[in-house]
Amino acid sequence: MHSKKSSLAEASLHSSGHNRAWYKRLQPQSLRAWMAGAGLVAMALASFMVVGQSSPPSIPALSLATEPLFGASTNEKPAMALALSVEYPTVGAQYRNAPYSPASEYLGYYDAEACYTYNNAPTETPRTGLNAQDYKRFDRTGAAIARKCTGEQFSGNFLNWASSSAIDMMRMALSGGDRYIDEENLTVLQRAVLPAGGGDPGGDNPCFWNSSGHFPAKQLASADGYSGAVPESMRSSAGSQAIWVANKLNQIYFRAGSGSAGSCTDSSGYTLGKKVTVYEIGPRDNYSSGSTSDPSGTGGWSYCGANGATCSISGIKDVLYVERTNVGNWKNPSYRYAYTKGPVSNDFICNRANLGGGNSFPDNSTVSCYTNNNDYAGDWRPASSLGLNTEGYFFARVAVCNSSGGTLQDVRDYGLCKKYPSGYFKPTGAIQKYSDQLRLAAFGYLMDQTDPKTINSTASFGGVLRAPMKYVGDKLFDISGQYSGSNPKAEWDQRTGQLIENPENNTTVQTSTSVSSTSYSSGVINYLNKFGRTGTAYTGRYKTRDPVGELHYETVRYLQGLAPTPLAISKIDSAGEDADFVLRDGYPAYTSWTDPYGDGRSETADYSCVKSNIVVVGDVNTHDGNRFPSVDAANNIFSATDWRNIVVNFEKNITSTYVDGQGANRTTANPNGANASVPNSNDRSKLMGSAYWAHTHDIRGASWTAAPAKQRKGLRVKTFLFDVNEGGSSTAYANRSTNNQFFMASKYGGFENDPSNLGGNPYNTYGNPFVNEKTNTNNNKVWQDVDTPARAAEASTYYLQSEARDVLKAFDDIFNRASTKARSIAKRGSNSTSIQVGSTTVAYGAKFDTGDWSGDVEANEYSLATDGTLTETLKWSAATQLGALTSPVTSRNIVMGGSAGAVDFSPSTAFSFLTADEVRYLRGDQSREGQAKNGSITWRKRSALLGDVVNSGVVYSGAPSRQMTGDGYKDYYDDNKNRTPAVFVGANDGMLHAFNATTGDELFAFIPKTMAPKLASLTESTYTSNHQNFVDGLLSAKEVDLGTTKTKADWKTVLLGANGGGARSVFALDVTDPSAFGTSKVLWEFTSADDADLGYVIGQPQILKLRTSATASTYKWFAVVASGVNNYTTDADGNYSATGKPALFLLSLDKAASASWTLGTNYYKVSLPIDSTLTSTRPTGLANFTPILGSSGEVREIFMGDYYGNLWNLQFNTRGTSIWKAPADWSLLNLSPLKTTTVANPLYIAKDTSGTRQVIHEAPVAFNGPMVEQMETFFVFAGTGKFNESADKTSTSTNSIFAVYDNGTTRADEAIVGRGRLKSGTINATAKTVTVADFVWGRPKADTDTTKRAGWFADLPVAGERVVGVIQLVGRKAIFNTVIPATAGASGGCGAGSATTNTYIVDISSGTGTFTSKLVLEPPSLILQNDSATTVSTSDPTGRSVRTKTYIIPDPAAPGGKREVTVLELLGRLSWRQINNYLDLKNKANP
Repeated sequence: MHSKKSSLAEASLHSSGHNRAWYKRLQPQSLRAWMAGAGLVAMALASFMVVGQSSPPSIPALSLATEPLFGASTNEKPAMALALSVEYPTVGAQYRNAPYSPASEYLGYYDAEACYTYNNAPTETPRTGLNAQDYKRFDRTGAAIARKCTGEQFSGNFLNWASSSAIDMMRMALSGGDRYIDEENLTVLQRAVLPAGGGDPGGDNPCFWNSSGHFPAKQLASADGYSGAVPESMRSSAGSQAIWVANKLNQIYFRAGSGSAGSCTDSSGYTLGKKVTVYEIGPRDNYSSGSTSDPSGTGGWSYCGANGATCSISGIKDVLYVERTNVGNWKNPSYRYAYTKGPVSNDFICNRANLGGGNSFPDNSTVSCYTNNNDYAGDWRPASSLGLNTEGYFFARVAVCNSSGGTLQDVRDYGLCKKYPSGYFKPTGAIQKYSDQLRLAAFGYLMDQTDPKTINSTASFGGVLRAPMKYVGDKLFDISGQYSGSNPKAEWDQRTGQLIENPENNTTVQTSTSVSSTSYSSGVINYLNKFGRTGTAYTGRYKTRDPVGELHYETVRYLQGLAPTPLAISKIDSAGEDADFVLRDGYPAYTSWTDPYGDGRSETADYSCVKSNIVVVGDVNTHDGNRFPSVDAANNIFSATDWRNIVVNFEKNITSTYVDGQGANRTTANPNGANASVPNSNDRSKLMGSAYWAHTHDIRGASWTAAPAKQRKGLRVKTFLFDVNEGGSSTAYANRSTNNQFFMASKYGGFENDPSNLGGNPYNTYGNPFVNEKTNTNNNKVWQDVDTPARAAEASTYYLQSEARDVLKAFDDIFNRASTKARSIAKRGSNSTSIQVGSTTVAYGAKFDTGDWSGDVEANEYSLATDGTLTETLKWSAATQLGALTSPVTSRNIVMGGSAGAVDFSPSTAFSFLTADEVRYLRGDQSREGQAKNGSITWRKRSALLGDVVNSGVVYSGAPSRQMTGDGYKDYYDDNKNRTPAVFVGANDGMLHAFNATTGDELFAFIPKTMAPKLASLTESTYTSNHQNFVDGLLSAKEVDLGTTKTKADWKTVLLGANGGGARSVFALDVTDPSAFGTSKVLWEFTSADDADLGYVIGQPQILKLRTSATASTYKWFAVVASGVNNYTTDADGNYSATGKPALFLLSLDKAASASWTLGTNYYKVSLPIDSTLTSTRPTGLANFTPILGSSGEVREIFMGDYYGNLWNLQFNTRGTSIWKAPADWSLLNLSPLKTTTVANPLYIAKDTSGTRQVIHEAPVAFNGPMVEQMETFFVFAGTGKFNESADKTSTSTNSIFAVYDNGTTRADEAIVGRGRLKSGTINATAKTVTVADFVWGRPKADTDTTKRAGWFADLPVAGERVVGVIQLVGRKAIFNTVIPATAGASGGCGAGSATTNTYIVDISSGTGTFTSKLVLEPPSLILQNDSATTVSTSDPTGRSVRTKTYIIPDPAAPGGKREVTVLELLGRLSWRQINNYLDLKNKANP
């Protein structure tokens, strides 16, 4: 087998040819002295210990964390109160004035890319409270072509444009939409019910019919076949006239004509599409005459009338027309019968002209008509059946999430539908998505239409609590954020996804039977979706005169732990008040509140990092009264008016003083100049004061002396505002940014006040949104959205109703910002390393939740637009797919390793370490959860079957690599190129999981045999507080040749996995066909019982090809594994390393499963020396390494760093020669180029300024220097530090990054003995730059020789900062992350759940670079080459040209959703004469 590429390492991205590094200067004078033949004198390093004792060596153990060091938190989860200021304008049209065009996308309940037919005759059996008419709706029929449809189909794009309400988009974004029909296998969404005017008391809502201000008339032009928008029958009826659309209630009307017409009370002109009610006669060609038998006597006929009578039928029936003639006389009658039969639709007149069929009948006959009792079964259909509706209008309803055989048909690129264990799909939104990450409550108005602005108004104050604070999903969490069981008040059925009609068990307030079959409803989602149709007497009625400031104030009071303002509930708080529920609009309104921050919470705790949020949805034409309570600090009552005045003074640049949240006096000022347009009238501005105070002051602070037990110090509120843009008044930025109270409430109630915020953005903690407290300078970025370039000038928490996709993104953004969930910092997998315009790349990453130790793997699709914008779309969630299994105990394919071979992990298999019930539990049986298991121990409750994924990276395996060659490989590739693509990940549920990369469905799971002793603990309730590591290591997958037949049968795709901190073992699986995995596919496991020098493998194992002969080109594939840490500790079987030496293991992949592991036969190891002066205080360890590959893909060299700071170089092929080392010579002494006859020395030792050795955990990276006198040279880059034990969170050790020049020398006087021979660089934490002054690259023989330097180093600028995660190489640039852990108490005493990630991009050859910061633990960057941006310049006269490559790093906070790295490569060969000016040539390519 041969590789088509010569590479430095599998993980590296490559430059061109050998000449891939360009650097400052290269000293040529000693090239010949670098040859391997030069003499070598041992370097004077520390002495090394040799041990051989029979007890474990006295080396301190590394305390590997059993819980993640990042993402863990003892905080309670965030809270969010929805303040729904729903006045009638809120339900206005989503799409208003622009003419319809299929070229534009209109999102909504209908799929814009699909076609629909209207279902006028539904066949479902109505549920209680509904009738057949309630099931009339539009049904999806298939995909549209360019958003156009043919035949009797409507375009979904058009239906959205024609009928969508703005509130529909909000509902879809939040919950998936208003489900009018919500059955297990049928979901029908209904458009918001529009006001029809005059149907409510006093007609206080206007008629929306063709209302230019609310729901304007819509015109569809006849051009281009009516844009393929409506059915052919409607086009035909319209002729060439325009089609006009009108909307009211839940109805859509159409007419053809020159203009709009009608009103809410007169829709007579809108009948386009209505069924014709006249009857039609089908074929009458079965004429018969002369019969003596009455044909009506048999066949189920019923008499309906004589000649001229009207017969009534419904639908299509067979009709018998009979004429009877008496051929006898009146005394002796003799009858003859002539008749016809055939179908008739609708009511008809019985006569010969209609039913005779043109046949001859006798004179003087008696006419009779009969209808058949059975439905007509023939094929005839009347022409009038082309009419589409019976009512004269269409119901604004659509069936969504339809599926066939478990496959979703209603596929949308924004992921509307989620599959549930029932096998069916339901529409979901942000509420369902984030249900396990925050609590929710809902506030709204009473239907009190009294004007709050009038003097001494009796209007109800503000809003009322409609749904109390709670978790709405199936999980409950305690006040520390820990999972505490299933939720009895969950708002949807976990098996079917159907919404629960009455989750709060409301038995007081009755609602419409169209809302609930029991006439009672409750909950957050039901209120959000159904307001406007919950009333028992009126529908399509909404609040007028919306006091949004009062609503927000009342919501703050709720979070404060106060009682409702008396005037808010005075009209409903007594028995008999609002007996007909008109004020409450058929929905609960709570007159007493349960404290959302009660439940045993301590008044002495610090709540400064508990997220508390209010989301206001409404319009800015508000109607607050001047009725707000006066300040009363002792009773925790603030003055919204006073704080409104402070905001106004800020905006108008009026100097005034205020007391900030820390009790200090401050002064108002506006560096932008006076804003004279700021809202300050009482009806519009109080919201600003309420939001500002709640954001800048403890809402339950120490001043609440009347109820000290309710104090929650540090608890503050961030307010998000969603402006529905009534009448387009907020469209102009100049207007909304100066004269919009929603914008102002965001500016003052949502500005950045967190000093350790995500990205290190400007902040202010004392209430001045214009001053960056960090620099004490004016900076509008304190209040602006600096994380989203498209919103750069918007107030950070303000969102405007605009494009539909923006609405979807806005609410997901709001919920995402308000919630928290940790993701694995292990490297993500992807199905491609590149992307281009018009194509997509899918990346796979892992998440976990410490609240219940659940995990997930998500597939996110990236697409690159022509304008360079990178977008990300969630494609699937593995946890969701696992949760959708109807019978996981029997349907999952799980295999377990064992000493005697792998077995099916089945309840029918006898295990000595597990009971059958425990096996069922681990396979997915949840029936016993919460029940007693062993005394006080119960079966552990799980909210998901997939366990937490913390340190295991996600690995993708699709079609076999095209880069491989070898005997039989082409046939192997052809056989497997269409195999099921898979992603693999290890989880702390004891299993390695394989998921279908396209769908997220689990293909199989594997349990390593070393997990056996711990599996039972996963089933017990005590595990929640005693988390352990299981399959927590990194993975690798590759195609390998394991046979000798030289056919395709030799080739396999192998998955190599480590168990990380879960066990001292690694395993290899045959995953050639991941959809057909079984016990025979387990190749082998290698554990500390096989070799005690194997520790916990916490680094990246690799699958590599090595040459196995010194004289012949013979190769073999190995699993190459660094021994990890703690090999000198005793494992469960009493095994330990006698020396504690780290080692690099080379394990034969072709070892037979039945064969024993034998050192020197089927595995090898390269042991490293350990420094006896360090072993008493420091753990030993080797975690990662980087191979250098040859032209056949074989390993030529390996670079690796150990826990004592040694940077080692192993040469399997002596550099600069054709000499290869046979396996018998695979020892450090034989492989190291820097050695004496007895001692091997490292290439470099990493030490800090004080001389303390630094840990090298991550693999170094290397890129080629020039060939110098046939000697290949390398530039090696590495970073120091680790992050794998609890002590690392508080470590303040100095760590560094460094690059060293490996010129291949074996001369001791040119060895790099320390940083004294490197150039010192600087990292500026403020400017976020890395700089190294100019120097000449070389190998000085002494520290004092400053004419050249052997590399450079730079200390990381923050104490405790360390390199964490794989270092990636793009050209000559290293891209890597560092972590600055947040110690317990550093964020308000709320726990150690956060840290800062710095992402560096450093040019290795020059030492220059930059970095960005985020207050979150980030995985290594996903790097995608942008194939669309690769260019090659015109060749110069010498044949050289420059290739420009652009790499993309997805980053939602960056412009266009990405950061870019550009690499310029000089193409064309360099002569030896050009080596001296190599740097200059390369710098021409890289200015």
